[in-house]
Amino acid sequence: PDICRPMPPPDLAASLDDLTRLRRIVNVTDADWPLLIGWAVCAVLNLETPVLHLSGEAGTGKSTAATALVTLLDPAHAVQRAAPVDDRDWATQCASSAVVLLDNLDGFPGWLANALCRTVTGAGYVTRRLYSDAGLTALSYRRAVVVTSIAAAPTRGDLADRMLTLELERITDRTSSDRMADRITADASRITGALFKLAAVVEASMPDDLDDAPRLVDYARVLATLDALPGPWSRDALRTFRRRHSDVLAATADGHPVAAAIRSLLRHRVDPWIGTTTDLLNALRPHRPAETDDTVNRRVTWPTDATRLSGELRKLAPALTAAGVSVASRRTATARLWTLS
Repeated sequence: PDICRPMPPPDLAASLDDLTRLRRIVNVTDADWPLLIGWAVCAVLNLETPVLHLSGEAGTGKSTAATALVTLLDPAHAVQRAAPVDDRDWATQCASSAVVLLDNLDGFPGWLANALCRTVTGAGYVTRRLYSDAGLTALSYRRAVVVTSIAAAPTRGDLADRMLTLELERITDRTSSDRMADRITADASRITGALFKLAAVVEASMPDDLDDAPRLVDYARVLATLDALPGPWSRDALRTFRRRHSDVLAATADGHPVAAAIRSLLRHRVDPWIGTTTDLLNALRPHRPAETDDTVNRRVTWPTDATRLSGELRKLAPALTAAGVSVASRRTATARLWTLS
């Protein structure tokens, strides 16, 4: 497509040490550096790649860092893109790019959270072909996604479970955008050559299985491989990711009204709470946070019936588990019973 630009030719003489050139452009912490390298390797190998969420206060260079990553992995004439308006708009963007950057997002509305989850594992979109009554066009894709925002991580547990959030450090030595672009262009071939060499080494030695693997199994396998290799990225990456992932999920539970109500309900209980979905909805109402009124918070609304509550519980289960709440359900002859403890 016309939106694509040529890849920077990888320098075959590059060594793995040349990845430090990328470190000078993307100002991540020492602990986050191997996590970022693992994300880039996943993107190169077209594995299930977590949504890379670059966050931080104003002045941390989020857009510059994200643009550099996309320029190295999938150059395009329009790298920084606004949030899509619907599923069709999102599918169109994904169909024309291997790496998609959504810059300066204000939040993660429900439909976009669902779309991002599908994009990580593989998605398809079928629509009517233009100028045709019955013809259909199918778009299928699995993409690496970069998101920048000042906002916190999403309050949807299913998206947080597929996301890698890195908080950038504040830039103290500022460089003009033109000079930064020149630096990226000058270093692109060396960085790409080093990254491709590392990806080849990782692919040849990745373990087939992991004990207690997280949802992002491919990413965890890549991190485990990096941990076993000598190099500056070997910083106990898999353990760092597990800890960070658990913290993000727990924070998701803190920010969701249903999760907050469940934790309030259980706070002073000794025995588990057991009941139907309707019973739980009634039990949670007195614990509903005041700020979840629809006129105040339109991103996460309070479930109005048992069916919607059941859906929220399934989405929140990983986040609640990370926050120390056990959620289990079983079907009886007449209803579904939930056990919360």
